[in-house]
Amino acid sequence: MTLVAFISDTKTENGIQLHELATAPNVAGNLISQTGPKRNVVGLFGNSLEEFQSSGRKLEEIEVLVLSVFSGGRAEVISELWPHVKVKWIHCLSAGVDTLVPVLKTLPGALETPLTNAKGAFSRSLAEYSVAAMMYFNKQIPRLQALGRRSTDQGTVDVRGAMRRVAIECATKRSMGRTVDAEELYGKTCGFVGFGDIAQTTAKLCRALGMRVLGWRNRRGLPGELADAMFYAGDGPQAKEEVFKQSDFVICSLPGGEATYHACGAADFAVRGPG
Repeated sequence: MTLVAFISDTKTENGIQLHELATAPNVAGNLISQTGPKRNVVGLFGNSLEEFQSSGRKLEEIEVLVLSVFSGGRAEVISELWPHVKVKWIHCLSAGVDTLVPVLKTLPGALETPLTNAKGAFSRSLAEYSVAAMMYFNKQIPRLQALGRRSTDQGTVDVRGAMRRVAIECATKRSMGRTVDAEELYGKTCGFVGFGDIAQTTAKLCRALGMRVLGWRNRRGLPGELADAMFYAGDGPQAKEEVFKQSDFVICSLPGGEATYHACGAADFAVRGPG
């Protein structure tokens, strides 16, 4: 039997869903069995040492710690559990481990314990959100909503009418050689600060929309075929500055931590000038 401690607040909505999922028949067991022989898995849930102690299980039997930040799990609980457990594996249910690693650094032997994360689990969702954010500004969504609200006396929103008016206005401006407010994403440039899985997934959508893709990353020699041009931190501050200069949109997907804190600041955006 493998005892797994899920560090999660089971009173939150996400915590309730995680508890239901992890305690469903064979779910946790199948996940553990992917790395070894099939085994019986028992999950414990808590967000403090006291909650785990009240489970009725011996804490020294816990072999796996799973931190669920998105359901309110506190990384500090690992410090509370550490003297009582013999952990073989630590897993973080999010891609970022910036709240977890500082805690592990303070615990004897913790950095030698295998640590995994949910890399790639949220890449598609975040990629779609990034495109939605670009569309939100480029297609003047707030303006469409305001026009829709003004277009009716009955309180219903005439979105189609609002979009028609904006489209006619844009076509008129374009025919007169004037700047169009609701621009297309086609031909725009999206710059990525960090070019890991989230950035690469987003870059695929950008390229499908006909956008130019720029990337900035720390290490050379990694896959970068999705970028039209790649810049590197080792080439000095002007490399990141060039990404900001050339980009209409900038997406920062660097992992959280001391080394990346304030990785993008006012000085970077200032190179673009007003607007």
